[in-house]
Amino acid sequence: MKAVLTQESHVDASGTEPVKALAGSSATTMIPNVSKAVQIHKEDPWITLAERLWESMPYSDWVPVDVGEILNDSRLIWLDTFRHPFRLWTLSNDFVQQYAQVMTNSALALWGLREEHKPVIEPEAGDKRFSAPDWQQNPAFDALKQTYLLFTATWLRAISGIEGLDEKELHRLTFLLRLWLDAISPTNFAFTNPQVIHETIATGGQNFARGLQNLLRDLEEGQIKITDTSAFEVGKNLAITPGQVVYRNQLIELIQYAPTTGQVYQYPILCIPPWINKYYVLDLQPQDSFVKFLVDRGFTVFVISWKNPDASMAEVSFDDYVTLGPLAALEVIKQITGSPKINTAGFCISGEMLATVPPYLAAIGDDTINAVTFVVTAADLQAQINDMIALFDEPTLRFTEHYLEAAGTLDSRQMALMFNLLRANELVWGNAINNYLLGKEPTAFDQLYWNNDGTRVTKKSHTFYLRHICMENASPSMAN
Repeated sequence: MKAVLTQESHVDASGTEPVKALAGSSATTMIPNVSKAVQIHKEDPWITLAERLWESMPYSDWVPVDVGEILNDSRLIWLDTFRHPFRLWTLSNDFVQQYAQVMTNSALALWGLREEHKPVIEPEAGDKRFSAPDWQQNPAFDALKQTYLLFTATWLRAISGIEGLDEKELHRLTFLLRLWLDAISPTNFAFTNPQVIHETIATGGQNFARGLQNLLRDLEEGQIKITDTSAFEVGKNLAITPGQVVYRNQLIELIQYAPTTGQVYQYPILCIPPWINKYYVLDLQPQDSFVKFLVDRGFTVFVISWKNPDASMAEVSFDDYVTLGPLAALEVIKQITGSPKINTAGFCISGEMLATVPPYLAAIGDDTINAVTFVVTAADLQAQINDMIALFDEPTLRFTEHYLEAAGTLDSRQMALMFNLLRANELVWGNAINNYLLGKEPTAFDQLYWNNDGTRVTKKSHTFYLRHICMENASPSMAN
């Protein structure tokens, strides 16, 4: 994660004007030519040639690499270095001065001469990797922590000032750099993590034996264990709000939950959870159950439970999800309750799908929907570039399409890995330290249990979603 400097740093020279080239100067003779070389990579014949050669390779569609983007980004980085040599010098100088201060403070602390003072750099708010007391109280570990944070901050500052990168390219480069910086954190290695050292001494090394067993178990399962799965069971302490299946088709089951109050609200609610996970995200443990919350307040609730598709359902499309999902459910609810109006709520990806339903119904003169609520739903995926959108490009999409063409469905573990990488410190490295270095079992958490209990996604619906909604940023109704 990005570190926060707490000691005033030197002025960043990223805005320095390009230095004029002087005849005979060794450092700046290339500047005019370099400046002229900055152009859109599609116009560069050498990059275009490299792209065409790569695309001619039979395996290019199976490897999610955009050669043109890689060459262009690499070129922009070194061109920026030539155009702004003093920015690199400033960054290096800042790092050296602050690193010297860290070492001085640590030496004084070891000699018992240090008075209380503010650290040179501290972890960003919310970064829990260095929360153990040794990272603050032990001078050696404190110096190691601050050196790593300085190194991280310097790299992130370096790429943030690169000229020529658009917002998406810069976001993607920053995300990939953060993955690498997170991976080399001293907390991730046994003999630079004080918690692991203490555990090793306390257990006589048994933590590594248990960690190896946990590693072999997770390799067999194909994913890191992020919660105590033995603590939960659907129907026992999860999804226990009384309900019954009132309708079933080839894609959904519709579950009805009756209100527990004497008086009930006039209109029922249809809740549509994301089809990439199980429905009981809305009915976790009783204290966390959204369904229980609603029925205890007088609402009649209907929830769609999506079928976990196999390869035989590869051709089930986004349109099928709309037709067999909310449209079919609305008709059944009207028949069961007699209510002419229904409130609806869409969650995550199903919220994006639900957004297509009101305009469709309006076009055919159907006013069944009384109100629509969207929860954790992106209406405009390009309004603000995030990590997930930044990683989508044409080679990645082609790779996914070829994989789905062969498999028929996208496995839930692959989707879970992608989402885990978006929060790598907490969901990847934190669990790796706990499971493999400390040799412990993860704690019980119902939401993480549900997160690990995913469903597959059909080829046709997922490729449509990725290409037309994520890549082209079209609404589902427009894409159709």
